[in-house]
Amino acid sequence: MALLKMLARCSRGTAVIETAFVAPILAVMAVGIFEMGTMVQKQQELQSAASEAEAIILAAAAGTGVTSTKLKSMLSTSTGIPLDKITLDARYRCGNNTNLRTDNACPTGQRAYEFVQATFRATYTPTWTEFGFGNSFNYVVVRTIQVG
Repeated sequence: MALLKMLARCSRGTAVIETAFVAPILAVMAVGIFEMGTMVQKQQELQSAASEAEAIILAAAAGTGVTSTKLKSMLSTSTGIPLDKITLDARYRCGNNTNLRTDNACPTGQRAYEFVQATFRATYTPTWTEFGFGNSFNYVVVRTIQVG
């Protein structure tokens, strides 16, 4: 009985036990913070690539013209995004209409305004998916640039 009372009052080793409870939680939080930062960085990279693409597309439109294949190659080289993750599509707007079309067949008397729609895609697979939690994230950034 005396031994039980002595053990109940003993506080040696409590720091080790508390650390054993808290350390795994802190480790998971640290990994989560790192992963969240990496996800935000990936989104920011795509946004920056889209802004850079806008400048390149406008410069190409002001010149003698560039094929979409050459433009995609330029964008890929400049931004570091693989060719298969970049899509360039021609879009048109008739007059003051707010909707974009895939063809430039506007009604008589309405001007067709030309746009290039640049789409950038990326996938990020977080570390925690290796442990069976969650899935990969798919990022899509679309930028529409008026060229004519």
